[in-house]
Amino acid sequence: MPQNLNSAIELSKKNNPDLNIALLEYEQSEKDTTIAKSDLSPTAKLSFERSYSNDLSSTYDEREKDILKATVSWPFYSGGKNRAKYKKNRNLQTRKRLLLDNTTKSNETIVASAWSNFQSSKSLLNSVELQVKAAEIANEGITAEYESGVGRTTLEVIQSNSFLLNAQISLANSERNYLLSQFNLLKSIGLLNSDYLKIK
Repeated sequence: MPQNLNSAIELSKKNNPDLNIALLEYEQSEKDTTIAKSDLSPTAKLSFERSYSNDLSSTYDEREKDILKATVSWPFYSGGKNRAKYKKNRNLQTRKRLLLDNTTKSNETIVASAWSNFQSSKSLLNSVELQVKAAEIANEGITAEYESGVGRTTLEVIQSNSFLLNAQISLANSERNYLLSQFNLLKSIGLLNSDYLKIK
């Protein structure tokens, strides 16, 4: 389990699948925008060609030819199609950025809530464990006094047994809630999987 809330948030940034998907979608939209922008920009191409001629009647310089060609092309205005595509991809990139920001904030909120629940479940479990110990000690004392005939009634023994049983039931519920809070925290940071838990 993470040692503190900050480490839990850092782990979730690396492992949370929703956050990873939102990040990948944003990066893809960035690339799509760059490609659409390149359709509006000029392109340059440089080529080099060397040819030989076997014509013996020509001079040496005429037998060997080197051609260096530079081509610059500029996209023509085609009814605003290229610019519309660029604007569409730009808007999509902005949308994906907002979705990523929202997913990041939502992720931090979920992790903080899971961490808080984990901590409170842990504290409650510790408290209930102390209650069970206290109820066990009290029950032993009351039972011993009853058996030795020091003035404890049967009703007091029954009540003591009832308090102990209720404390043990609370302990079982607290243990279950604590375990669930651990799984919930692991889920929120993206580590609730068989590899991390070493389940075959």
